[in-house]
Amino acid sequence: MTLEQKQDTELIQIQVDNGPESSGVRTQLLKRMLEFVHLLNIPIQLVYYPLFHSKYNSIDGCWGILDQHWNGAGEAC
Repeated sequence: MTLEQKQDTELIQIQVDNGPESSGVRTQLLKRMLEFVHLLNIPIQLVYYPLFHSKYNSIDGCWGILDQHWNGAGEAC
């Protein structure tokens, strides 16, 4: 991040999938996020997807298309 970009940034939003590795109760994740915030000195907001909503995760959509393709119905992404 350049100095100019940093000066123009008021908030960083990180979209996470609410899985076990990115859960808000994971102390290691929270510790690293706090270190990152202190390093950048810019607020960070974690935006969690609702549980079991693969429509918000683009790779899940791609896997669905590949499944259809491998089963003989559709185009691969």
